[in-house]
Amino acid sequence: MPSGMIFGGNNHPTIAKLDPKKIKLIVFRILIKSHLIPDFVPVVPARIDTDSFISIIPGEKILESVEEAWFGPLFISLRKKYFLIGAKIAEIRDDKRSDLRFTFCHKDNLKSESHPNFEKFRNKLNNFMIKTLALNLWSTEVFMNPYFLKEENGNYSTKSSVLLFNCHGRRPCLDSDGNQIEVYEKKGKDEFGKGIGPKVPITSISSFFDIDSNNNLKIFYPFPPDEEENEKEILN
Repeated sequence: MPSGMIFGGNNHPTIAKLDPKKIKLIVFRILIKSHLIPDFVPVVPARIDTDSFISIIPGEKILESVEEAWFGPLFISLRKKYFLIGAKIAEIRDDKRSDLRFTFCHKDNLKSESHPNFEKFRNKLNNFMIKTLALNLWSTEVFMNPYFLKEENGNYSTKSSVLLFNCHGRRPCLDSDGNQIEVYEKKGKDEFGKGIGPKVPITSISSFFDIDSNNNLKIFYPFPPDEEENEKEILN
């Protein structure tokens, strides 16, 4: 858990129970400038697979947008039981940004070997994923989307779900020299227009995602959202 954060009360609510029998995949959908994506990430337009597919119809939003959230602690927890099984550019937009997707699967749900092209670039893709998601802060909202699986009778069942992180608005955690970016500990400015408190790494005062010992996906806020304004009043 990042140091420097203030916890307590209801500032670490549960978003979802990560039951691999119910949640088949975890997908990170990132809106990012196209020039930041290396050439080895394939461009694969969104399509419907013959045996299974993720619904193109939005599911239930289970977390409203959180500004500048950090995924670092979540990836440390995910790598214990989840594997990166896919990375692709689903769409290149006219505004020079791309819809980038990273897909994770629980080890209990792995059924076949990865595509040879994915295996060829697995290490590079994994490093790019960490660099993109864990070394930046992202404005993020979370959805629970239907996952359709083709049954023997030819019909599609929707007994399972896909947990989707919808990310945009990148803010780097490191500067161009690889050093942690530091910000003032408290939001706002004092009466002289200067920052409040000592400078600390930006990740130490950011909201972040993680998984607890009961496989609950949680978001941890430096202050409960409904108490941050009260904290500002106290400081003033």
